[in-house]
Amino acid sequence: MDNKKIVMILFILVVSAAVIVNVLSSTIGGGGGSYISAEPEKVGYKEVSEYLERVNFDDKSSKKYFGDKVVNKYTLKYFKFLQMKFKKLSYEDHLSAVRKYLMSVLDSEEAGTLYELYRKYLEYEKFIAGELNGMNDLKTTEDFLNVLKKMRKVQVQFFGEKYADILYGPLLKAQEYPIRR
Repeated sequence: MDNKKIVMILFILVVSAAVIVNVLSSTIGGGGGSYISAEPEKVGYKEVSEYLERVNFDDKSSKKYFGDKVVNKYTLKYFKFLQMKFKKLSYEDHLSAVRKYLMSVLDSEEAGTLYELYRKYLEYEKFIAGELNGMNDLKTTEDFLNVLKKMRKVQVQFFGEKYADILYGPLLKAQEYPIRR
């Protein structure tokens, strides 16, 4: 046999073995329990890849990201943008600057809704940071998955299941997948 045939046969065997191992491990092992993140129908690869894309929220373009829905795939990124934009201010001054900024770039109703959600987001971030700081060393896969389960539970408490999926679904899925692998 020539080298090309051998390489091709080895390649096919390796790919076949990988597929078989993947199918057997998901069928037999069950993936270590049910997934924490939303089902693939709600949050799939497309949503995760969109979440990972960079977005430029300059003053003139902010409105286009919140056309008909204030809570959408851009909302969490926008909150992180606002945090960075006004990061050097005290908490009260930060909130005041965010409110003023939102009123200048969005309709007043959208700005008000987004501002209230942003305040809730900051409360969530503060709460989660406190919870994570109080945890012991995380050593096992189960330890990390338990952290994600706790985060998911708190997200649902703060935002409700629908908004938790929209805001944090892709991020949670992007965090859960490598832990389970």
